Amino acid sequence: MKFLLYPLGILAVFSIFCVAQADDDRQTAIELLKSGQIVSVEVLLKKVQSEFPGHILKIKLDDEDDAPSGWVYETKLLREDGVVMEIEYDAKSLEIVKVEKGKQKKDHRK
Repeated sequence: MKFLLYPLGILAVFSIFCVAQADDDRQTAIELLKSGQIVSVEVLLKKVQSEFPGHILKIKLDDEDDAPSGWVYETKLLREDGVVMEIEYDAKSLEIVKVEKGKQKKDHRK
């Protein structure tokens, strides 16, 4: 029984840490948006969809020294031709900082 409780205890502590970290990240994003240091995700979505037609798979706000504002939106999208792209935008100006084009994803459904 002790062998089962120990891993569960570690899992509980880790879960609490992850929730606290997510709350901190959310609060940081809210403060950056209110202070004008970043633009909203809605503005980003319009820009991404106008430049790269496809389906947005992921958006993440991350601090980045190379970006003019110090923050980037990391976006991952699936283009209409099946190619997955990762595009980093400066979170304030929405200038493209980096573009990576991955392999084409194949549909294996029958």
